[in-house]
Formats: sequence, C-alpha cells, structure tokens
Amino acid sequence: MEQPKFDVFLAHNSLDKPEVIKIAQYLKKNGLNPWLDKEQIFAGDNIQKVVFQGISESKVGAFFISQNGLGTFQENLELGGIIQFFLKKNKAKGFRVIPILLPGINDIPEDFYYLSQWAWIKFTSSNDEEALENLIRGIRGRSAGVQEQPVIAIPETPQIIPTPSQSNKNALDLLNSHLDVQPNISAVQAREILNSHPVIQPPTATDNLDSEKGIDYTRLRDLLAAENWKEADKETYRVMIKAVGKKGGDYFKPDELLNFPCTDLRTIDRLWVKYSNGHFGFSVQKEIYLSVGGKADGNYDEKAWEKLGDRIGWIVNNSWIRYSDVTFDTSSPRGHLPLFRGGVLGLGYCIERFRSITSLLSHRDL
Repeated sequence: MEQPKFDVFLAHNSLDKPEVIKIAQYLKKNGLNPWLDKEQIFAGDNIQKVVFQGISESKVGAFFISQNGLGTFQENLELGGIIQFFLKKNKAKGFRVIPILLPGINDIPEDFYYLSQWAWIKFTSSNDEEALENLIRGIRGRSAGVQEQPVIAIPETPQIIPTPSQSNKNALDLLNSHLDVQPNISAVQAREILNSHPVIQPPTATDNLDSEKGIDYTRLRDLLAAENWKEADKETYRVMIKAVGKKGGDYFKPDELLNFPCTDLRTIDRLWVKYSNGHFGFSVQKEIYLSVGGKADGNYDEKAWEKLGDRIGWIVNNSWIRYSDVTFDTSSPRGHLPLFRGGVLGLGYCIERFRSITSLLSHRDL
C-alpha cells in the first residue's frame, strides 16, 4: 500500500498561522513531514484543489481551534468545508483526526460539537512541550511502536437520539474509537464497551434551549436530533416568526432579522450546527457568504448572493430553486439549510426577501 506523502495536514484559521508555523517547525525537527499551506500553495495554484489534494495525501488531519473562531483557511476557503472532508475521509479510510485546542480554549466549543468524538490535545502555549510530544505520538500512532495513549482530554460521550438507521453505525463508531487506542479488543470487551454506552432518549440536560422570548425549542431540537430536516425547517420558521411577535404566514422585515433576539438566534443556530455535524446552520451560511465576498453590513449584494446561492445549492442551472426542490438531507451542499419556508424560497424571489436574509446573516451573534 502506498504510504501517505504527508504525516499530518495542519488546518487552521489564517489568524493563527504564527503559532501553527512554530508547531510545524517542531514536528519537522522530530522527523515528521507536515502539510502547511505556506509551503505547499504557490502563486497561480487552484487553492481548493491543492488543499484537498494535501488532505488526501496526509495520514492525519490536525484541526486547530482558537479564540479566533472558525474563520477562513487561505482567506477564501472556509474551514467548515475542510472539516467535512476530514469527516468523510475518516469514515471511508480511517483517516485520523486530532482536534488541537490552542491557548485560551479549554474545551471543544459547542459549535464544533462533531469534533468531540475524537480525543483532543490542549496547548497552553505554542512551546508546550508535553502537548507537542502528545501530538507527535498521536500522529505516529501505534504502528510506530507507541505503547501508551497520549495524555489528552476525552469528553463525555454526548447524548444523542439514534434513529433506527443510525444505531448500528453509532455502535461501530464507538468500537472504532476504542480500537484506535486498543486494537485487540475481545468479544467480551466489545460487549462491555457497548453496554457502558446504552441507547438513550432525547437529551434534556446537554442542550441549551434558552430563549429571551419564552419560546420552547424542544420540538425543534427533537426534529433535528431525529434528522427530520424538512419538519425542522418548518419549525424554525414557526419559532422565529413567533420570536419577532408575528403569526404564521407573515414575512420577516430586514430590521426584524438584523435585530433578532440574540439568545434565541444562538439557540436555533447551535441546534442546527450540532445535529447536522456542522453541515447546516445560519452560522455555516454566514461563513460561506463572507467567503464569497459578502459583507456583514445588512446590505443586499446581488453578486455575493448569487455566489452563495451557487455554493449552497439554492441556485441550480442559473435559476433559484423552489421550496419543493429543496434537498432535505445531508447529501445537499453544505449550508443548504435552514431555509425556513417563509424566509427565502417559495415566496417569490423579490429583493426584499433577500434583504431580509442578508440582515440575518449580518447578525452579530452568528
């Protein structure tokens, strides 16, 4: 089997590059070959093509999380897209993913919930020798003779609702997570692992359902946890129109979305991001909108909107799709949902509708 060209792909916010470069230099001194954008992308390159080729040629993906947030990688490529590629490769080829918490981050942020399935490494500084050694061991893995599991923080297994189609997959994922650090698990040990993580009912304590308008988000949470994306989209419209003091069937005005209750917007977005593993959510749409040249100023930008529409599948064959043509599953482009019927599609494609959603994507709490 052909060996990967790179030992680790270093995915990071551009603002964190100085710290990531120091870590890359340490890895090189210890005989590892990291993929770093600064060294692999040249003038005239197709950035997206080079980046995803680099991931394909790497044994491990390291994802840096900092106080600078998700941001962008190489300015015009959203980090969320890289995460999704990591996830797909992990499922298909056993590609290892190592979340790395940079100084100031003590736990996997809720927005990155889907990364908590992997043990992470926490840095107190870019020169944190213990964290650097743990990273080296994590990259080399057991095939290089490492006999101990890196000293890293492991989160509690989050409580989720497995649907019938997910139950077997979740069990296999759980066993695989143990096989990464204990490859020779017996049948008895396997049963003990599965029995220690029983299938449980909808989470009640793990989800923050706060609302400053007295809205109950339980139904939205349960629909998203069950991956009933279409009904969740409709429920999103219902709770949002209620939060601005209107009734079902009403439209949103731009100022209503620009000034949408902060707590409620964070709750709605957090639920979409969490239960879609980062595939859906208003913050995901905003990230992509900014990456195609849009600005969070509340002003309608026709070119940026068209680029967003192309990127997230709202425009097909140069035409805005109807609500009946929306793809309500994760095979859709990243950021495809939510649309909340009554927001953009299915109501006529007048500029006033686009101005309203532009206002939402400009919200300071996304």
